[in-house]
Amino acid sequence: MIAKFSVIYGVCAAVFAAGAWVFGGALWALNAFAASVGAYAVVIGSFWTYKRMIGGAGENAGETVKDAKSAKENGENEESEEEAEEAENNAPQTRAKFAFASFAPRRILGYALLVISFALLHTNGVFLPLAYLIGLLVLPISAFIFAGVSAKGTTVAK
Repeated sequence: MIAKFSVIYGVCAAVFAAGAWVFGGALWALNAFAASVGAYAVVIGSFWTYKRMIGGAGENAGETVKDAKSAKENGENEESEEEAEEAENNAPQTRAKFAFASFAPRRILGYALLVISFALLHTNGVFLPLAYLIGLLVLPISAFIFAGVSAKGTTVAK
């Protein structure tokens, strides 16, 4: 999944950078490229953080709660009741992990790269706000294309 998104993102970033170079010059391409690399770092950091959280302890938390509750409702045994209570107590911890996902180191490094690229461009006097925003537009456009490509083979149930 991330490989397909990376390819789409790379193509979009290259097209935007080439367009910025042709229509605005090297400084436009530099600003657009810096913004797109920073935005990509944030996306990759977010992806790996959420993937680790979902693949870890939170993966089976929802199923455990549902299974334990259904066993409790069916009155199978006392162990099921204990499992249900334990699963319900662990669910808030799983939600708390997702609440702190914004402070994950990889994601923070992505935002730091975005801010550092902005600061370097600004301190050197080559920052062009419109070109930088165009570079940031690569992210939502590639996400839109990725969603369209990914959903191409799926159908909606009627």
